[in-house]
Amino acid sequence: MNPNGTWTLFFADVSAGGGTSQVTGWSLDITAVPEPVNVALGVFGGLVVLTVLLRSRPMRERLHRWNVAVNHWIDAV
Repeated sequence: MNPNGTWTLFFADVSAGGGTSQVTGWSLDITAVPEPVNVALGVFGGLVVLTVLLRSRPMRERLHRWNVAVNHWIDAV
């Protein structure tokens, strides 16, 4: 939503007893939150890079050698 423009602040006395209530001060803190689209694009980009790396021939060969070495170690134990 666009933060520029007219804002409305509403106060209500919801305390029981009918006594006198007085607002002596208030503040408003606004914190910027990253757009969900940017986060989603970052995650998607990371997955694409990971997929490309895992599908590359050198990475597949390295993973295969690691798998063989682990299997040999398991057989030796």
